[in-house]
Amino acid sequence: MKYFWATYLEFLLVIGQFNSSKNWIDKHILMCYTKLDKLNYVPNNLDEK
Repeated sequence: MKYFWATYLEFLLVIGQFNSSKNWIDKHILMCYTKLDKLNYVPNNLDEK
């Protein structure tokens, strides 16, 4: 299931590049990150120095 969410996220990021306003794509990107985070699939390197 994690590959589905990762692939869908990549698709959304590609089509989201061409949008200037906030819309449904942004909501779905956040949803994908949430789902992948629950599956422990999103690497979190933000806290490392």
